[in-house]
Amino acid sequence: MLRQALRAYRVKQREATVRKRQELAEKLAAYKSNLEVIKAVFDADVASAAAAQKALEQFGTSIKADTDGLHADGQTVCALHDEIAQRLTVEVAESQVEKAEWAELGREPDETGEQLSRSPSPLDDVPAELASLWACLMGASAAYEAALHEKAKPLLIFERLQRGAAAVAGWLAPAQQALEPAGTAVASQAEAIARLSEARRLAEETRVMAVSHARLQVLAELLAGDAEFEPKAKATMEPIAAVAALATAAPQRLQFHEQELQRVAQEDASRLACATASFEMAATLAMGQEMLDHPLPSVDTSSEHEALLVQAVAQLEPLSASSAALASVDAAAAAQARQLVNDFNALNARAGAWFPSGRPAEVPAAVVGVDASAASEPPADDATAPSADSDVADTPPQKCTIA
Repeated sequence: MLRQALRAYRVKQREATVRKRQELAEKLAAYKSNLEVIKAVFDADVASAAAAQKALEQFGTSIKADTDGLHADGQTVCALHDEIAQRLTVEVAESQVEKAEWAELGREPDETGEQLSRSPSPLDDVPAELASLWACLMGASAAYEAALHEKAKPLLIFERLQRGAAAVAGWLAPAQQALEPAGTAVASQAEAIARLSEARRLAEETRVMAVSHARLQVLAELLAGDAEFEPKAKATMEPIAAVAALATAAPQRLQFHEQELQRVAQEDASRLACATASFEMAATLAMGQEMLDHPLPSVDTSSEHEALLVQAVAQLEPLSASSAALASVDAAAAAQARQLVNDFNALNARAGAWFPSGRPAEVPAAVVGVDASAASEPPADDATAPSADSDVADTPPQKCTIA
């Protein structure tokens, strides 16, 4: 009784295997049909670069989704194949047991025994077939994608050229405005430093953009000979052609501003030197004027007089040198320095009264830079005039001038 039930169960399992094999055949047929549909897309001809670009977009979206779905279907088919293969392994073993049992009984098998004694037909190697079909499809897919890229290549190159040129053009316009006319002088170190900093920035940006421009030029040259895209490439590159000129001008402008900073720094140094020398001379002359106008015999000794004039004479040289360097830059400061020399000449003329026995060697009436043709007038006050028998009576003090 138990054996009969087991045999009935085995018959039902074999019937289920047959149905699964039918299902496998149907799924395999559907897989092959879908594969052919996709492959037909790969075999289609593309007429233009624009069509190829559109096909590439579809290839990356809908076609990829179709191939991913087909791959999933293939895995389902292979899983069903593996299940059936396991069933057939069991059924082959069962058929051998069934035959042995009937042989042991020494009888011919009944209808059920006949059915169970038959070994199932072998299963085709579906996974190997699917792997072969998939490999062919992937080969066709790669060839199709490569063909699309080749067909769309001029358009893709031109679009990249457009994007790159737009970026360069966006930089170029303000860069050209930022470059002031060549030779524009600056008025201060602060302005020179600001312009030099801007020139350095523009020089570095121009260096980078020159590289970008060169790369875009290579893309444009790739379109040479293309009836559709060569004119478009030339028209795209034309508005940014000034980058090449800027690549030459920017370093020159940087050098100009470096020189400008050096120039204004030297001018500021000259102003400071002249202002310092003028201030020192003015202080010395003020003390000398005080000694002349409001003498204090107990304080203003002959050694004090001599030291003051020696100091004034020593200050003439830096005053003269600094004012000469500043003459072409700051006329007012140079004129102030010249006036101080005139003031020294006047003071020097009156100071002869301090030395009735003759001037010391360190305080000559004539100093470096003396204009020998311009003698000073003697003081109006007889009390301050040098004596007739003094050493300086015969040689009136001379005027010092700044060339």
